[in-house]
Amino acid sequence: PNIQPTEDYSGGFLSHVKLYVFAEKCQIQGLKGMAAQHLHDVLRQFNCYLQRIEDIIDLVEYVYYDNPPEREQHEEILREVVSWYTANKLQK
Repeated sequence: PNIQPTEDYSGGFLSHVKLYVFAEKCQIQGLKGMAAQHLHDVLRQFNCYLQRIEDIIDLVEYVYYDNPPEREQHEEILREVVSWYTANKLQK
């Protein structure tokens, strides 16, 4: 887990998401599942310091808003992972 508020995880989060999207496009189910699980694992250990909230905002925007229509229907698992994190880990 990150222990300093200066540690940037945005690239790591998005790399898991982009790998998931690639696996979905290429129909590689095992890789898709692994990418979603790794994202979940990283988020579970991530300490969201106020200075790093932008990392989570970038992740949410990519998963929920930066989707072309043909990709949106395949994002349900990613959205569940991100929703789980925001509902269970983010606090005031």
